[in-house]
Amino acid sequence: MLASGAVGVPSSDNKSVGYVFGYGSLADPQDPLVVARSDLGPVVDASLTGFRRRWNAAMRNRDPANDHKHYVDPVTRQRPDIYVVSLSVEPHPLITCNGVLIAVDPARLSWFDRRELDFDRIDVTASVTPSKGSPVWTYTASNATLRRYEEGRRVDRTYVSRAYVTKVRGAFAARGESAVRQYEASTAPPSCPLRDLLLIRAEGAAGI
Repeated sequence: MLASGAVGVPSSDNKSVGYVFGYGSLADPQDPLVVARSDLGPVVDASLTGFRRRWNAAMRNRDPANDHKHYVDPVTRQRPDIYVVSLSVEPHPLITCNGVLIAVDPARLSWFDRRELDFDRIDVTASVTPSKGSPVWTYTASNATLRRYEEGRRVDRTYVSRAYVTKVRGAFAARGESAVRQYEASTAPPSCPLRDLLLIRAEGAAGI
C-alpha cells in the first residue's frame, strides 16, 4: 500500500494500455495505489475463470531484502524470524475467482510491478470477464516465493497477518453479500496460523 500523502506516481499521458486484475487488497477502492490511477477510469467488477486464491506466497520477515517492508509484533515491536504468507492465485479448472479490473498506463503499471516484487505478472486476458478489448494482467506467486512457503512450513514458522485477512475479506464484503460469498467460495483457507502483526514500510517505499 502506498503511504498516505506519498503517492509519487510518475507523470502519465492518461492513456490506459491495459488492466490489472486485483483479487486481494486491490479490491479495496481506498487502496492508495488504486486511488493513484483513478484518472484512468473507474474500477470494474470482474471474474477470472480457471483460478482460485490461495495463501501460499511467503516472504522471510528478517531477510534484509525486506527491510523496506516487514512485520513487527504489535506489542513488543520486535521483528520476528518468521515467514509471512500473502494471498496469491493459482490455476484451478473448476473455480472462478472474483475481483476487479484496474486500468493502468505504462507508468502506473510499473508501480504495480514494484509493489508485487515477489510475484510474477502474467497475461490473463483470455480468462477475464468482462472483456475490455485490452490486455489484462494479474500477479501470481513466483517460484522462489512458493519455495519459501514450503521452507517455512517445514520449520513450522509460517503465519498469515490477521489484519491482512480482515482487510481482504472486508474489501469484498463492502462490494456486497454476493461478492463476499464468491470470495469465500474461490479462496482456499490459510493452512498456517493467523498472527497479529503490524506492517512496517520504510519511508520512501511507497507502492512496494
